[in-house]
Amino acid sequence: MPQGRGSPRRFDEVRRLSLDASPLAWLDGHEPPFLLFHGMADTLIPVSESEMLLQKIIESGGQASLITVAKARHGFFGWPSSPQEQATWQQTLDFLDAQGVGTK
Repeated sequence: MPQGRGSPRRFDEVRRLSLDASPLAWLDGHEPPFLLFHGMADTLIPVSESEMLLQKIIESGGQASLITVAKARHGFFGWPSSPQEQATWQQTLDFLDAQGVGTK
């Protein structure tokens, strides 16, 4: 029988590739610090996904921070001169400074 789109073999392959692509699969405590942003109005990815990633990074021995942005949707950057975008950029610069990257 041909292995088409709906075949169990194809499903298993897609599932394996999806799991391999997940950042959760690669956490070992040797990651650089993470700064996560999540829009609270995101209808594509629930904030619980970012909360789970935050928890798993910390559990693996890594460092991470999660900043939620009120009323922001998925991919919320691109709001020209909005106070929210300006705040997230400043939070990003502050995070990088705290890591010793030297943005100032």
